[in-house]
Amino acid sequence: MKYTANRKYAARLGLVTGILLFGMGMFFPQAEAIECGAILAKGHHKLTKNVTCTVPDDPAITLQGGAILDLNGYTVDCNNPPESEREGIVLEGRNAKVRNGIIINCYNGVVITGDGHHKVLQLIVENNTREGIRVRSAYNQVIDTESRNNKRRGFNIDGDENKLVNCLAEDNGRQGFIIDGGSDNKIRNSAAFDNCRDGIEIDNEGYDNSLINNYVADNGNPVTCEASDEDYRPWFYAGIDITDGATENIVINNRTSGNLGCDEEGCNPDPPQERNLLDENVDEDGNCDSMNRWSNNRVNGERAEPECVAAF
Repeated sequence: MKYTANRKYAARLGLVTGILLFGMGMFFPQAEAIECGAILAKGHHKLTKNVTCTVPDDPAITLQGGAILDLNGYTVDCNNPPESEREGIVLEGRNAKVRNGIIINCYNGVVITGDGHHKVLQLIVENNTREGIRVRSAYNQVIDTESRNNKRRGFNIDGDENKLVNCLAEDNGRQGFIIDGGSDNKIRNSAAFDNCRDGIEIDNEGYDNSLINNYVADNGNPVTCEASDEDYRPWFYAGIDITDGATENIVINNRTSGNLGCDEEGCNPDPPQERNLLDENVDEDGNCDSMNRWSNNRVNGERAEPECVAAF
């Protein structure tokens, strides 16, 4: 995915166009009337209408191992009241796949569990109470998917060896993307814009993860924080942030601009300053002490090394 000066609009247009066109599909599953609360077994399935939940089924749709669901451009709407924890689409077992549609108003929009090896393709996931996409297993792929306006993170990965390619996280109430521990996860050719906290964060002693060729801009955004009812605490934030204890990660060929953060807790009375690349792993003298590899990253078009300072 290439991002021009009108990057957000180009990204959104590309994903939406992909969803509309992808309905033509590479396979032709038998149409069926899928309702909220459906549990779909191995085989091909395809929506013929929007799915809107009206009773407290949890989740809206479950895919068991080997199930392939084409949303066919339709919307799955959990229609959750504030206290509901109904999930949107949950992938269980091994080798399930969902693609080509929209998931809204759920607790977590898509939850990837089980033995992994699942695929999530060409979705728009928005306005969910917690995460847009939650990855809880290994060897999964999330491709050509947009996650926006969720109360917490756009994409939350806490498994190993997952791949996110050509994805967009925008206007989420916490991080755009977070790798929450785990190893050998990859985020490539993706973008994070206007999220409340970090654009992309590697946290919780995550190691050997890769961030390659991503575009990260205008995160640490107080307007987004306010819209999602989050406090704006900018000393946490940066465009790309590797937290203390996360090591041996690879950060290469990323472009950043306009991300905000602070060096001291509270950032008061001074306003937040631009902070694009941050490595929180430092020794007693304030020098980088992480074994993370930062290479050929750019801040406002110029090659730059990360700030190596503790965030607290």
